[in-house]
Amino acid sequence: MQGIVGMLGEMLVIPPELTKALEAALGAAAQFLVVQTPGKQRRC
Repeated sequence: MQGIVGMLGEMLVIPPELTKALEAALGAAAQFLVVQTPGKQRRC
């Protein structure tokens, strides 16, 4: 879809030893979509 950059959790680059901590901190937010501009999220 145009305007969607990707899922937040897939875009983060972290050391392997911090993976579990980041998963716990983000929870469901890891599945949030990152969009190019404000307003695009309303159309997705």
